[in-house]
Amino acid sequence: MKLTTIATALAAFWVVSGSPVETLEDQALEQTEGVKDLSGVEEWDIEKPKVKRAYIFAFGDSYTRTGWDPTCEVPTDENPIANPLPGITSSGGLNWLGFLVSVFNDHPIWLYNYARGGAVVKRELVSTKEKPVKESTMDFVIQVDMFVNAVGHKPDWAPWDSSNGIAAIWVGGNDIFRTFALANLDVHKEVVAEYINQVNRMYKVGVRKFIFLNIGPTYLTPLRNFPETRDYQKRAFAVDDMNELLTVAFAEYAKKVGDIKYKFVSTYGAFVTAFQNPHEFGAKNNSCFGHATECLWWNKYHPAIEINKLVAIDIVKTWDGPPFHCPDSVKACTSTPAPTPMKHY
Repeated sequence: MKLTTIATALAAFWVVSGSPVETLEDQALEQTEGVKDLSGVEEWDIEKPKVKRAYIFAFGDSYTRTGWDPTCEVPTDENPIANPLPGITSSGGLNWLGFLVSVFNDHPIWLYNYARGGAVVKRELVSTKEKPVKESTMDFVIQVDMFVNAVGHKPDWAPWDSSNGIAAIWVGGNDIFRTFALANLDVHKEVVAEYINQVNRMYKVGVRKFIFLNIGPTYLTPLRNFPETRDYQKRAFAVDDMNELLTVAFAEYAKKVGDIKYKFVSTYGAFVTAFQNPHEFGAKNNSCFGHATECLWWNKYHPAIEINKLVAIDIVKTWDGPPFHCPDSVKACTSTPAPTPMKHY
């Protein structure tokens, strides 16, 4: 199904999958050339009952992207992410959204994924001469523009309502890349305020359910895991600072509007559990990368399939209800080692 009536309006916003790498983190994507894509290594055959459909509207960066172009195909029951699973991801296969849509649910789900590699919350807030954000970057603000101007109108190809539409947001890691070394982190307050502004825009078009994923411990990635360095400690502190501000802001916003369901999902546990128990998840150690299922990392900066699966499972457990469900046949749903607290600064 083609969106011929929508394409012109959205074309100016959309950056196709071949867009330039935007950050040092996204440069890690280039390092996977020649690495085998194992997206089809595992077949998921879990029967789903025929029940009311749910609609997920996703926003974020390369940790979330599936390569959807909203000017082309749209989700269907046969193609729920509007491009064949796993989509264009940064995990080497299914990412956390792919798992939610294809495995960890008891309702059919259609996914409208606006996430793009290199995204920040708002380009103007964190772009500097030393670490610029390109004007072509589709930041969170632009992603919400696209949603509000199309899916937000509840067209026949996205017939959601406040009871079955869920916004899932995971963004901020690329902001930290640009802010962690600053002497003053007050810019985080501006970033969080803009984040909430975008949440409110979704609220105004009828979204009443939200999943907020906090910024993950990207300092554990092979690209950044040098705990003896000052940069490592600064990154860890900056992540914690932004996450604390986000947690408070979400709670205050929810109290203010009064009629939303939201869950704040910490991604820390998924990363640290895998990092501390690599063999449990099929990896030879916690630093190898380049293999989607035999390493924790798809490349130097992006988590591979197992960490993405753990993130999805944490979402399911935190949401604790439809449309998500963790089947007993998946070991990690019932038996996952608990992370040991780590001191990062």
